[in-house]
Amino acid sequence: MKKKFRRLLSVITALAVAATMTGSIMSLSYADETEPQADVTTTLGMFTPQNSSVTVNDNATATVEFTIPLKGSTVKCYDKIALVEQTESDEVKDAAAVEAIVNEDGSSTFKFDVNVDKLGKQIPFSTHRVYTDETKAAEWNTWSAQHYITFDSPSVVDQMIEKIYVQSRNEYTDDMCAAAKACWDGLSAEQQALVEEYDYYGADTGDASKDDPLNKDGIGEKELLVVSFGTSFNDNRAATIGAIEKALADAYPGYSVRRAFTAQIIINHIQSRDGYRIDNVEQAMERAVANGVKKMVVQPTHLMSGAEYDELKEAINKYVDKIEISYGTPLLNTDADRTSVAKAVAKAAAQDAGYTGITAADKNTAFVFLGHGTSHENQKRYTQMQQKFEALGYDNCYMGTVEGEPEATSVENIISVVKAAGYTKIVLRPLMVVAGDHANNDMAGDDDDSWKSMFEAEGFKVECQINGLGEIAAIQKIYVQHANTAMDVFKTTEEIAAERDAALEKIQADETALAEAEAALAEAEAAKAEAEKAKAAAEKALEQEKKARSQVELQVKNLNAKLTVMSTKVTGVKATAYKTSHKITLKWTKNTKVTGYKVYRATSLNGTYKLVKTTTSKTATIKNHKKGKTYYYKVFGYKKIAGKTVYTKTSAIRVIKAK
Repeated sequence: MKKKFRRLLSVITALAVAATMTGSIMSLSYADETEPQADVTTTLGMFTPQNSSVTVNDNATATVEFTIPLKGSTVKCYDKIALVEQTESDEVKDAAAVEAIVNEDGSSTFKFDVNVDKLGKQIPFSTHRVYTDETKAAEWNTWSAQHYITFDSPSVVDQMIEKIYVQSRNEYTDDMCAAAKACWDGLSAEQQALVEEYDYYGADTGDASKDDPLNKDGIGEKELLVVSFGTSFNDNRAATIGAIEKALADAYPGYSVRRAFTAQIIINHIQSRDGYRIDNVEQAMERAVANGVKKMVVQPTHLMSGAEYDELKEAINKYVDKIEISYGTPLLNTDADRTSVAKAVAKAAAQDAGYTGITAADKNTAFVFLGHGTSHENQKRYTQMQQKFEALGYDNCYMGTVEGEPEATSVENIISVVKAAGYTKIVLRPLMVVAGDHANNDMAGDDDDSWKSMFEAEGFKVECQINGLGEIAAIQKIYVQHANTAMDVFKTTEEIAAERDAALEKIQADETALAEAEAALAEAEAAKAEAEKAKAAAEKALEQEKKARSQVELQVKNLNAKLTVMSTKVTGVKATAYKTSHKITLKWTKNTKVTGYKVYRATSLNGTYKLVKTTTSKTATIKNHKKGKTYYYKVFGYKKIAGKTVYTKTSAIRVIKAK
C-alpha cells in the first residue's frame, strides 16, 4: 500500500508536468496509473507486437514473447525475426533468425531469450515474410529506413530490481545491475512513475561521488577493514560511515583503511543506481589476500554482537590461515561504552532540538531513540541503554526499536509510557550508525505505520532528527578506541616501550603544570575579593593534574609489567612419554613472572600448533596420543595485566614420540 500510494503520487506529478509542457489539460483517473504497459514495442507501426511479455531470468537473460498480427493481403505470414541491421546479408540474418509459431489467423508468435544487456535499448531488427503467392519466394524485408524493437516497460524494471534485490552475489550480478539501470533509463518520465519500486532509482538520496568506497588496491601489509551493514542513502553514508572511516584513518596512519558492507542488497543498489562499487566481506578479504596483507584489524560499525556480527566473523575466519586477524568490538560492547553513547546521543539530540543539554529540555518534551531491534540474545543491549538513560538521570529519554524486540521497545509500549508520563512533544532520533531507510521511512515517513505518524495519531507534536550515530565525533572516538584495543595483539615490545616513554614524558610535563597550579593557588590566597574564586579554580586544576598523574603512573606500571612478561619465556621444558593411556607429561621451571601456562601441540615442526592445556602448575599431562607418532610441544607463560592477557616468548620446542 505504501508503494502504491507513492507510485500514484509520482504518476500524478509526472502527468501534471507533461500537461504543463504541452499546454493541454489532462484528466487523471486511477486507471491511468494501472494501465498495462507493453513489454515489447517497435518503431514500425505495422509491426506492433501484441500480447507481449518479458520475463527476466536469474542467469542474466530474459525470455521475450510477443505476437505480430498479419497485415496486408499479399503477405501470408512473418515466419522469422533477426535482431540485426537490415543491411546485413541474408546469411547473417539467417544465422541470427528466430522462427515464429504461425497461428491460424496468420499472426506470428515469437519466443526467444536475449541477454539482459539488450533490455531497455533500441535493437535493430529484420523480419522475414512469406507471400500468399506461392510462386513468389519468401524474403527478408527491406524498409526505407532501419526500424527498432525495444524490450522494456515498468514491469520489466520491477523484475530487474527484484533480481538484484538479493543478499547473495554471483557471476551475473554485475550484468544484472547494469541492465536494470539501462531499463530504467530507457523509460520515459511517465513510465518511470509507474514502476512499483520507483524510489529505487527515482528517490534523491544525495551525491554518491562525495563518498569514497575505499576499494583500491595497494593496501600494504597492515589493513584496517571497517565493516558496516551499509546504506544506499548517499549523503548520509558519507556523513556517517565515511566519517567513522576517516576518523580511523586519521588515528592510525600506519594502517590502510578499507571498507566492506555486509548487505549485498545495498551494494547492488548503489552499484546499479550510481555506478559505484563497494566490496562485500568476501571481496574485501580476497582483495586483502591478493594485496599481500599480513595483519588485519576488523572494526565493525555494528551496535552489538548480534546475528549479523556472528555471520561476519564466520565469513572472515575463513581467512585466518592467510592473514593474522584481530577484531574490534561493536559500539555497545561494555558498560562504559553504553555510558559514553548515551551521553553523546542525548547531548546531540538536545542541542539539535535547541536545548543546552538533555536535562535542560522543556518538561513537556521526551526524546525517543530508535534502534533496529533483534531477536538475538544480545537484544539486552537495548534494555541496558534504557537503564543507562535512567542511571544518568535522563528521565525524558526512551529506547525504542523498529522491530519491537525486546517487547518493551515496541512503538505501542513507548507511546503508552510517554503518554502516562505526561509528555506532549516527542523528538524522534535514530540510535543507528546511519540514518537510512529505517530513519527516513520507518521513523520519519508519512505512512500511517511510521513512528512519526503513530505518535501524531495519539496527539503528540513530533520532531524528527534524521542523524546517524556516525556523525557524532564522540561516537567516532569509541570506534577508534575499540580498533586500538584490537591492534594491541600486533604491537611489538618496542611499540609498547614507546608508549611507556610517551607516558613518562607526559608525567614530566604534568610536573610543570602542577607547579603552575600551585603558584596560582599561592597567588590567589594573597588576593581579597577574587582570592576565593581564583583559589577554587586553582585547587580544581591541581586535583585534575594529580589525578591525571596518578592515571599515567598506573599506565606506566602496567606497561612495565607487560614488558617484563613479554621479555621472558618458559625454560627447562622436558617431555616424557608413557605407555599408560599413551600419555605425555611435560615439566618446566616455574616462571615467577607469570600466573599460568598454555601448552600447544603440533604434529610437525612447522605445522599448526593448537592449544591442548591451560594450567597454573609447572607440569601438564596430555593423554590419548597415537603410539609411535612424533609430537611437537611448546609452552607459553601468561599473566592478566589491566584486564588483558599478556604472553611470554615461546619456549624451546620439545619433540617426543608417543609410546
